[in-house]
Amino acid sequence: MTNPFFEPSTLPYGMPPFADITDEHYRPAFEKGMADQLEEISNITRRRDMPTFENTMIPLEKSGQLLDRVATVFYNKSSADSTDFTNELEEEIAPLLAAHSDAIKLDAQLYWRISTIHEQLDSLDLDAESRYLVERYYIEYTVAGAGLDETEKATLRDYNQRLSTLTTRFEKNLLADTNDLAVVIDNENVRGAVVHAPRLYRRRYRRFAKFLVTDGDNPGK
Repeated sequence: MTNPFFEPSTLPYGMPPFADITDEHYRPAFEKGMADQLEEISNITRRRDMPTFENTMIPLEKSGQLLDRVATVFYNKSSADSTDFTNELEEEIAPLLAAHSDAIKLDAQLYWRISTIHEQLDSLDLDAESRYLVERYYIEYTVAGAGLDETEKATLRDYNQRLSTLTTRFEKNLLADTNDLAVVIDNENVRGAVVHAPRLYRRRYRRFAKFLVTDGDNPGK
């Protein structure tokens, strides 16, 4: 069976082909997406010519398209329509994605190429958008720790993987608690509340038989 993530969508505006996507497609797409992007980054860093905008920034910006496609769909689904499968996969994939990100952003050779271009910004004939791209990558990679020594990078990698796992676990526990504390308000209670609601909302709310109210819906708590 062909994985729908492996090729760009042919739908209008590049919309994902949701009708063709099943749970079994996510993990292989994540794994291939990470492998493909690492190969794309390797093609940049193993070059022996001096870094330029064309041979470094453009392929860097274009890298990871498969990974971006699957991550965009998966995390939207996970946040809007989570299941046991998405919760489990998200917790498993979090440290892998953190390690993948570190493998790119902490790559010394890649950072050198970006830094070299950044140092030459004033002498390069770049338009405003291209100049911004260089500055954004330079700041992003510097803040991510690309300028650290190898010992510090090893410590940072460990922290990032642990944080990604704990953050994902916390978000899933919070979601589970929110669902457990949700209260269903039936039609009888709704009618009583509608009487005291502004006229605009009375017409709108009479159409619904029930409401699901979570703790997050009460800003006073």
